[in-house]
Amino acid sequence: MATLIAQITDTHLLGDPDACLRGICSRHHLIRVLEDVATHQPDWYLFTGDIADRGEPAAYEQFEALTGGLPKGVVPGNHDHPDRWRDPQVLEVGGWRMLLLSSVWEQSRYGEGRLSGGSLAWLGQQLGVSALPTLIALHHPPVPVGMDWVDQMGLDNAAELWQVIGGHDQVKLILFGHIHHAFATVYQGVTCYGTPSSHSQLQAPRDPGYRLLWLEAGGEHRTEVVFLQS
Repeated sequence: MATLIAQITDTHLLGDPDACLRGICSRHHLIRVLEDVATHQPDWYLFTGDIADRGEPAAYEQFEALTGGLPKGVVPGNHDHPDRWRDPQVLEVGGWRMLLLSSVWEQSRYGEGRLSGGSLAWLGQQLGVSALPTLIALHHPPVPVGMDWVDQMGLDNAAELWQVIGGHDQVKLILFGHIHHAFATVYQGVTCYGTPSSHSQLQAPRDPGYRLLWLEAGGEHRTEVVFLQS
């Protein structure tokens, strides 16, 4: 039986639970997304960054209040406080390994990301100890997504990531957020997915969205992007 992962990203929660960001209440949209995701009964939730819009403690309190009972993994985004979820994590789910990396770069000028030398070394070590199908999750896209100004805010040292991944055929998937729209490509044999924001999108449709991902123990997968209607 496949393991179902729900990827939710770029929630952009504010300290005031009823405040609006660009005319949208982030918390209300996240509640709607979580309610819709729950109807699919996922085995695991994966949150890929920009949990808070301004890194406010009250925003993280809301996040934990809404998701505290869920089986989940979290990576931070450039809007998050730099001390949040900074350590890499490994999760084993349904015959897969999920390797979670922080791409937050405190020296960033425009919101771009970077993987630290320690994170890259950790990734290489993890890829060397298991041949299980592997999913890597981070906030910033490690591939061009076709929008110039968004591509200027991607993963600054993506080439180093791909150098570490090279030769490790068990890496099947890379999931990321940051781009606020659905995206898919295959790069160096690895399928890469960007996922819509639970807050709003940069391209139509602009309704809140998320991704469902069914992982088969043999390394295969299928996926679906879901948009809610306003």
